[in-house]
Amino acid sequence: MSKVCRYKFLVIDDKDIQEINNLKRNTNQAIKHPEPVLKADAPWNGRNEVLDYINVLYDEQEKLFKMWYLLTQGQTDEFEWNQTMFKWAYATSADGIHWERPILNLIEHNGSKENNYFTPAMNGLLMSIIIDPSDIPARRYKMIFDFAPSPIGLNIRGKGLKPETTYSEMAWANFHHPLSLAYSADGIHWDRPRHVNPVIRGISDAGYVFYYDADRRKYVLNTRRVPNLPRDLSQYESYDLVNWEDKGRILVAPDEKDPPSLFNLQAFVPFRYGDLYLGMLDVQYSLHGAETYEVFHKPPVDYPDQRMGLVEYQLAYSRDGQKWHRAHDRSPVVPVGSAGAPDSGIIFCPLSSPFVINGDTYLYYLGTRYNH
Repeated sequence: MSKVCRYKFLVIDDKDIQEINNLKRNTNQAIKHPEPVLKADAPWNGRNEVLDYINVLYDEQEKLFKMWYLLTQGQTDEFEWNQTMFKWAYATSADGIHWERPILNLIEHNGSKENNYFTPAMNGLLMSIIIDPSDIPARRYKMIFDFAPSPIGLNIRGKGLKPETTYSEMAWANFHHPLSLAYSADGIHWDRPRHVNPVIRGISDAGYVFYYDADRRKYVLNTRRVPNLPRDLSQYESYDLVNWEDKGRILVAPDEKDPPSLFNLQAFVPFRYGDLYLGMLDVQYSLHGAETYEVFHKPPVDYPDQRMGLVEYQLAYSRDGQKWHRAHDRSPVVPVGSAGAPDSGIIFCPLSSPFVINGDTYLYYLGTRYNH
């Protein structure tokens, strides 16, 4: 009989360990692909369009990687982030690295429908998508989405546009980002159940991810709540995606292992790994009270941490999917790149969970050169 232990476990806590002597836990870094796997370079993409939020899933039935990604206008002095028009697009891949953009013929753009857009240009639309094994084929794909209650279209500052003619009813009502539900048979054509939307309130702008926990037969939403500075992470749970239970805050910074600059947790994407739940945690290094200053300025020379505005992945874990812990070693799983690299400023979490295929864990992220 072989003496090789074939049970794989992570030495992430003390549960499987009978005795400890001089143990030091280190968080291993993921292996980055040397080049970006997708850029905003399709023939129909506009000159100023940039890639933004992403969802990436693996379809077990079709043995196909699928990506839903956001294209938005690059920020300039004349445009605010939440005043640009968002368009969502769709791509597929056989290996997760080489991506194809299928012509969907759904949305007219520059006089043609020969593109991969599946939503028209809308203001502030974000979405988190799952493939749901628990439901009928017509609702196989689920989406939680929100709209920013912002000015209609491209409200150009300093051009004399009056608020009463440029702001929507949502902005006038002054409510904050309620979340709504949509479902789909193919991940491209989406139905929105009018009789239940919106389904949840009290969340922050962006930074939300939901998944289906098959062991507990629950949908789980991880998000920031409002007010959202400093930023921490909360969890909501639901059996039906309509009625949600607020489970409270699950991850809050800083603690005794954090530097004084780490007090914002931007987003959190959990996934199942063996008998554990793991999570990629987006952490941001900030000057207190100066999040906008740090985008374009370096920190004071005497400040003890020079990583201002940088965002990267750290590791979190849970035994039950409810009580979460951060890894003892706070080194990044996916660090920012070297100076000049496409990901030298921000490593942004996707709006969908990582996944494991044949023992390999796939971690996708949006990389930028600018600071948060």
